Amino acid sequence: MILKNTKNIYEIDEDSSVISFNYTNTMEDVYQQKDVLHLHGSVKNLEDVVLGFHSPEIDDKLPGLETSFTKEFKETQRMFAEQGSRKLNSNKFYDENIGRFYKPVNLLKDSIESFVKNKNIHEVIILGHSYNKIDWVYFKELVRCAPEAKYLFSSYSQNDKENINKIILENKFDIDCEKIHVDNFKIKKN
Repeated sequence: MILKNTKNIYEIDEDSSVISFNYTNTMEDVYQQKDVLHLHGSVKNLEDVVLGFHSPEIDDKLPGLETSFTKEFKETQRMFAEQGSRKLNSNKFYDENIGRFYKPVNLLKDSIESFVKNKNIHEVIILGHSYNKIDWVYFKELVRCAPEAKYLFSSYSQNDKENINKIILENKFDIDCEKIHVDNFKIKKN
């Protein structure tokens, strides 16, 4: 389904691979991209949408969270329910609170690694991201998987520029990178 009254304003190569932090299908529907990893899931499959938070402190106190809510975990849960058995590791507080909003960062990092594996990545363009600290773990994984690529960080605001500098400095990224304002990105001329 193509979104109505929407036009692509950026020139994005057809053979690009895209990691989307967004839940929408803009890259597929507007930019006709075929190789898209929806890191946090997509509105096209609401069961796989990942909302919430990640906390090393919670990981330490509740071991096993990072493996919860994978497809295999959900399948096992469904099997137990069909057999009338109590869910594996069932805990009402956990199910209704922590488990619903826990972001399985280790599994998401694995998704990035699998997605970029065996791809000849020469350029990574970050577009439309705020670079908040909560997502740094994904950038670290991307840099780990594609250390030789050139990174193009686009910014919209002064806050974005500051966050770009922080992510590079605090993570000690030793990468070839350029920082540009989003208005200077490859904007399609109509």
